[in-house]
Amino acid sequence: LQATLSPDEEAQIGQVLTNNLEAWESYQRAMRWRLSQEVEAIPRAQAETAHAIELDPAFAAAMGLHAIVLLQQYWFYDPDPALRDQAWGWIERGRKLSPDLAELDVAEAYYYYWGYLDYTNALVALDRALTRMPNNARVHEARAYVLRRQGNWEGAIAGLKRSIELNPRNGLAFADLADTLAGLKRYKEAEDFYRQAMVLEPDNATVLSSYGSFIWRSSGNLPEARRYVRLAQNANAEAGSDYWMITLSERDFEEALQIVDRWPENMLNTRSLNATRELLRGLTLVYAGQKQQGRELLTREEGKFETLVAGSPEDFTAAQSLCRIKGGLGKTNEASYACNSAISLLPDDAFLVGDLILQLVFGLADSGDQQGAIVLATKMLEMDVSPGIYPLLQHPAFEGLQQNPDFVALIEKHRVNQ
Repeated sequence: LQATLSPDEEAQIGQVLTNNLEAWESYQRAMRWRLSQEVEAIPRAQAETAHAIELDPAFAAAMGLHAIVLLQQYWFYDPDPALRDQAWGWIERGRKLSPDLAELDVAEAYYYYWGYLDYTNALVALDRALTRMPNNARVHEARAYVLRRQGNWEGAIAGLKRSIELNPRNGLAFADLADTLAGLKRYKEAEDFYRQAMVLEPDNATVLSSYGSFIWRSSGNLPEARRYVRLAQNANAEAGSDYWMITLSERDFEEALQIVDRWPENMLNTRSLNATRELLRGLTLVYAGQKQQGRELLTREEGKFETLVAGSPEDFTAAQSLCRIKGGLGKTNEASYACNSAISLLPDDAFLVGDLILQLVFGLADSGDQQGAIVLATKMLEMDVSPGIYPLLQHPAFEGLQQNPDFVALIEKHRVNQ
């Protein structure tokens, strides 16, 4: 490991963050919980940082970490603006104690990134942190995440590789690098980094889930993908959603219904999903051929989401769900309007947007609007990062398109690229 320390970095290393050993141990435990990226770990991390601050009310770095884990909750499964506001309050409190602390720069970056998708201000904070701590793996990692959301793929890859050089024991950094390469269809490179991640983090549900999703999207091997994603279904929102889609694609509708029944309540309303158990169950039944029963459930949810969209016209996740409901009900014209309205609300997130568009393609396909589904699927597949062709080939939403010449041509064109 070759690293030359900057003057600021030497000063930071010499700085004692706390003199309370018990507070320091709580801080370190919180860091480990925070890095696991699993939903159940987030409240544990929050409890540890709160304990560290209680033990040492001048522990500014713990305040920064407490802000980060509050923002992590906001980002992954609880988009309550109060969490974002609380995080900012802890950052301000830490600044009063230690204005130049790099850990607070990182917390501020996550505040702008996770809180507002404000990449410009996030990078300003991270560049400031890099000036102070140029050899800090966590700073390079955070900066790479922001660049990835901007669509700066090479910058993101370089940042994650630098983070790994500085901390080669962080399995999640390997997995995040693999996710980035996989999204760009650089599958061989991605496979290598996933394997290294699983050596370092063999039981980490987030890593297992990411690898399972990668298998599905890169090869269409549903049984193998399901084997990994099953282990992680309740770890985070993405894992539950992918497991549901994979079981639907295998036509295991009984298991898909069980997944919906087990779906954690706090993962039904996230930054990428705003659903109800009845909505998911209704779609599953429609795919299973029980259309009357499924559509009865969807009809009950239709009015709720129409009201939600009317009251929150800028809420992409509500618009996305209304698109899926209208599609599941077979209301072609209304689905087309709802899905196109959702497209106009897509968040500024180059890394996630392909997955969000896939859900709208499902809605159009379910409704019977084959041409609309093909047009939107074309747009999705032409993006730098997309879910690839296998969800289109295997998901039951597309059973009616498999003989459509335009759909076949689209798949064959991108099969070569994939």
